[in-house]
Amino acid sequence: MFAPDSAGAVRAMFDKGQYGTAMVRLAPGATLAAAPRVSGRVSYARVDWRGTPALDVTTNYVWAYAFATPAGVVVLHTQTHWMFPMAAGLRPSSRGMYLGRTTGYWHGMSCADSLRGLTAPARSGDRDAPATTGQDPVDAYFDPHHPVRVGGGCT
Repeated sequence: MFAPDSAGAVRAMFDKGQYGTAMVRLAPGATLAAAPRVSGRVSYARVDWRGTPALDVTTNYVWAYAFATPAGVVVLHTQTHWMFPMAAGLRPSSRGMYLGRTTGYWHGMSCADSLRGLTAPARSGDRDAPATTGQDPVDAYFDPHHPVRVGGGCT
């Protein structure tokens, strides 16, 4: 669904593991114990995007990935803006979807894997990427109404 003008940039980000919480690629050797669970919402609005009228489709989802190997649960909360330009004079290569602003957090994630753009649970003895405000109980990070901007994480 990506516009041809956008697809190359998104592919380059994906290949370098620089897509943040917008896309998921499992680490080699990491296997899921079950299908991911998801909860959240979608909203949309007409906006001015870089001087062009566009439809901003915003997804706000919490994903829970239960891993069999290595054992653990990774929580991913992501808010992503998917932009669809609507100007009448768009070139055919500019028609389609663009990856806009994205924010989010992981909880229970392997820092070593996340720094390579991969998803896997923290392994025994590894420092994980906890989402933390210092005040919220762990269960709060499974709530799609929880703010997507939290402290902590891999450094």
